[in-house]
Amino acid sequence: VHRATARDTGAPLAVKVQHPNLREICDADMAAVAVAVKLAGWLFPDDFTLQWLLEEMKVYLPRELDFESEARNVERCRRFFSCAGAGGAPPHT
Repeated sequence: VHRATARDTGAPLAVKVQHPNLREICDADMAAVAVAVKLAGWLFPDDFTLQWLLEEMKVYLPRELDFESEARNVERCRRFFSCAGAGGAPPHT
């Protein structure tokens, strides 16, 4: 995430850049993590219990790559905090 300024209004912006093919690369990385977690669990059955982390990554990592979902969450937080008198986050574009 990078700070930026809107040229027309001077309003502060947050710019998040997603590299091309990131979803495909992410899928390959998740497969590699799955192999590593399974291997470590097999080698150290009593000491290595990170299967839960792999399951959580499978759910939440795709959400992190969904910028439209993130924009909706930012808007929801902005509304919540503005009602609470805290100012909130800047609107997304």
